[in-house]
Order: sequence, then C-alpha cells, then structure tokens
Amino acid sequence: MADRAKVEQSVFDYLKPRIKQYETEHAELTRDVARSIAKVSAEADDRVADRRRALTRAMEQLGSCEQQAAEAAERGESGGDCGGYRRQVQQCEAELQRALRGRAMIAEAAAQFRHAQSRYTTKMSEILLDGRKLLRTAAERSEGYQKASTYVPTTTLLSGTGSSGGGILFDSGPSAGMGFGSAATSAGVAATSAPASWRDRPGVEVPSWIPAGYALIPLSAIADDGGITSTAAFADNPNKHPVADLRWAVNALDDVVIPAMERKDDPLDYLERRDAAEGRSGARSYAQTYRGFFGDDAVALSPLPDGTFDVTNGYHRIFLRREAHFDYVPARIIGG
Repeated sequence: MADRAKVEQSVFDYLKPRIKQYETEHAELTRDVARSIAKVSAEADDRVADRRRALTRAMEQLGSCEQQAAEAAERGESGGDCGGYRRQVQQCEAELQRALRGRAMIAEAAAQFRHAQSRYTTKMSEILLDGRKLLRTAAERSEGYQKASTYVPTTTLLSGTGSSGGGILFDSGPSAGMGFGSAATSAGVAATSAPASWRDRPGVEVPSWIPAGYALIPLSAIADDGGITSTAAFADNPNKHPVADLRWAVNALDDVVIPAMERKDDPLDYLERRDAAEGRSGARSYAQTYRGFFGDDAVALSPLPDGTFDVTNGYHRIFLRREAHFDYVPARIIGG
C-alpha cells in the first residue's frame, strides 16, 4: 500500500476550508494595513497643510508690516519694527520643513513596506495556488484508489493514530508544474525602457479629475525659473494682483479647488456658489483660482528631451508653489 494514497475524504474536507480561511484572513490583514497607512499619510498631509497655512498668514502679516513701514517712511515718520514678524516667518518655515521631512519619511517607509508586502503577497498567492492544486490532485488520487480497491483506511490525519502513522502518500511526485514556486519560476521579467511619453516620466501624474491636456508636474522637473527668484520680480506681473492674494490662491488651490475637482461633476459651479456664500471675489476667490490654473492663462509647459519641462507661461505661479513648498504644479502640456 506504500505507493497508494491512504487518506479519507474527511481530511480533504478539513483542509479545503482552512486554505480558504487563510486567504480571507490574509486579505483582511492587507486591507487593515492599507487603511492604517492611509490614515497616517492623511494625518501627515494635514500637518503639512496646517504648517503651510500658518506660513502664509505669517508672510501676509510681515508684508503688511513692511508696507506700513514703507508708507511711514514716505511721510518722514519712523515705521514700526517688523523684526518680530520676520522671526515668526522663519519659525513657520522651519516648522513646515519639519512637517515636510516627516511626511517624506512616512511616504518612504510606506513605499518600502508596500514593496515588501507586494512580494510577500505574490509569493503567498503562488504557494496557496500550488497548495490547492496539490490538495485537489491528492483528493482525486485517493478517491480513485478507494473506488478501485476494497481498502478501508483505519486511520486518518485527523485522528493521528494507527500503526501506519497516517499521512498523504502519492504514487509518484507531483506532476510537472505542480511544485511550489513554479509560478514564480515561469514568470518572466519585463524589460524596462526609457519613458516613451512625458506621461511616463517620474513624478508626473494625470489623475482622472484633471481637464484633458493637463497634468500634475513635479516642480523638480521644471529647471527654468524665468528669472523669478523673489516676489520683488512680481512688478512685471501682468495681472497686478497683490502678492498676498496670489499666495492665498496658491494655497486655496490645494485646500479647496482640487478637492472640489475630485468630488464634483461641475466644480466651477460649486466654487462660484461657495464664493457667493463666503463673500469672496477677485483674486481671493475659489472660482478665480480655478480659472487661474485651469483657464486660458494656465501654467503651460513643454516637455524637453532631457526629461525636464520648459515654461511657456506661469513663472510667477511656479515660484509661489515652490515658495509654499508644494511638490507639483498643475499645468497644460504643450507638444510632446
């Protein structure tokens, strides 16, 4: 009998749901971990947003103080000391940098964990698949043997008794392709190649909510600053909006406008109604912010062969996005 399967059907009835149970528990654990990572990442994003808003307020207060001091100087009066506001701006910048570093560390750790988890999940899926195949083959052989003989087993794996010691015995080893890890062995490795399109460049995102022809471009991929290195260069701004209003719009883009675009079928209508409810107009309105980034005068970039982007329009907004420590800017892509 050594070359025959000697396992009762009850053994297979016991093992099959155990494999299914393990698969379910593994899937639930994976979802729980994903939710935990998302929660921590969202908290880090909120902290960065809070620090960025605090910096914007501090810069507005400093700008107001400096303007009052300049007006007083023109009248021949002594202006107030803005040193406290400058220190506040420096403190807010330092706190924002700490929040950004913390978020980057969380993102890096999450990426490393997801990579390891993906490899583990793939391997476990292969093992479970092979396990089901082996179990099915063993059950079929056991059933065939019992039908072809008068053998009635006196012991099973469940009882763990009997002189034969129980266990699963096969006529021969598993058939070709049935061994553990066979799926991993047969899987090919896709060859990598350089990005064929600007959409495939590192950091570039084209989310479903963004208008056609637009993308989120990492600021690190925009090398040309157009000579805009400080707000002093904003004197040539064709719209002549106060810098404080432009800074407000740059933050409102991420705080209100983009979330509305992600959730609303008609975001502009929603933003206009929200402006009316909050009494907003002009540069400090959500609708104008939407038009400023997704209208006729949007930031426009052209992809270059070296992987960077050339600026066709929007130097001032790009500068303010960098100043506020954002990682990307929405832009209309020209050519490529």
